[in-house]
Amino acid sequence: MIPPKRSALSVIGVLTFAIVTSASQSKTASVPDDFPLSAWQQRKEVTQIPWTFRVGKPSIRTDLRQEVRLAGYIREDDLRKSGERHDFVMFARALERDNAVTSIYSPPVPNPDPNSLFFGFVNQSASFILQAIVRPGKYRVEVALLDRASGKYNTRFESVTIEGESDPIERAFETFDKVEFVPVSPPPSRDSVAMPPMPVTGPDIMAAFTKPRPVPLAGSSFGFTPDRPSFLIEKPGTTHISVITITSPPEQAVGNTGVIPLFQSNLSNLLSVVTRLHAPNGTAKLTGVNLEDQTRAFDEVDLKDVTPELLDTAFKKETGFVSLDALARSRELGTSFRDTLKERLLRAENDNSGARHAIVVVSAAAAFQNSSGLTIRRGANCHCQVFYIRFVLFPGERDDIDNMLEEYKPQVFEPMTWRDFREDFGKIYAQLR
Repeated sequence: MIPPKRSALSVIGVLTFAIVTSASQSKTASVPDDFPLSAWQQRKEVTQIPWTFRVGKPSIRTDLRQEVRLAGYIREDDLRKSGERHDFVMFARALERDNAVTSIYSPPVPNPDPNSLFFGFVNQSASFILQAIVRPGKYRVEVALLDRASGKYNTRFESVTIEGESDPIERAFETFDKVEFVPVSPPPSRDSVAMPPMPVTGPDIMAAFTKPRPVPLAGSSFGFTPDRPSFLIEKPGTTHISVITITSPPEQAVGNTGVIPLFQSNLSNLLSVVTRLHAPNGTAKLTGVNLEDQTRAFDEVDLKDVTPELLDTAFKKETGFVSLDALARSRELGTSFRDTLKERLLRAENDNSGARHAIVVVSAAAAFQNSSGLTIRRGANCHCQVFYIRFVLFPGERDDIDNMLEEYKPQVFEPMTWRDFREDFGKIYAQLR
């Protein structure tokens, strides 16, 4: 649920009180009591402190919503000319056809610290960042920056256009605000970022920049929000959705410490979206097979109970090292996964209730030793759609999962970027909803 908005009047009152109080305590130049509204109403850009201001291109978040970053920057020389002490506060709001679609937002602003060091030098420049989650439309973003220490201020008016009004994914976000300013997320730690393996020493260093390498599949999510959108299946009748995945790394990746984290990260990110499918008139479940030890990490778990934290916990258990017993059974791995898929497909074939069945396979491409004879024979009456979302860890590698599903004519998607995945998932969702 989105928390109810505070009225613009109450927010303005709070902001006005804070500005007037701070200004009187600092004995600065006079600031209008209704700032920033008075500055915005004049529709005139004011730059009393020289700065650079830019609007970034829309990026795709990990939850598939679109996000825009607006950033201002004041150089050290310009900052010094405006005074020795600074107390900045920033305000922003968004309008659509001159109607406000947000209340006034005031993000935390880091003020310059004269004792801070940047690469061994004193750094007194200033940066200001706004992060907004935006639905398709044309907006005007009004920004005001006030230095309460000097009374100087800047105003800025930027046009922001977001495409995609007919996008089925965007229709799932209609319950969210058109524009939502959100706190900027802290940068991820180095340990939490999975990067493709790349040699950095020796004669292979040039090959690292020319050889095709797998790409991490993840959105940006620079702005933090606890809301997790669902993708509702609204078609009449009963729909049963089964998401099936392999939680253990493919055999060709075992022991590769560079590839294993990438496998885990990509799979977790893809599933964090796919498991948001919601079928109120049916069922939606996740099955995750660990081929290393022949167990099920997820045994038809209801999708509404699957969280990113649950996925991360499950994948972190996968070490990428196989026991001697598992190696001895390696020729059986393909048969094991085929049997899991066949079990679910047979259930769809034997269902005479008229319900739809959607099987969504999410996996890294996998090549099995016993690749012959793995194709699942399709029955006469399978009321099912089969989708296969795969990612590649090794360029040009063989994929036997595709062959298993061949008779069901699966729709196969192989996204190379997160934007590709958003488009692919949109095609799947459009058919299901």
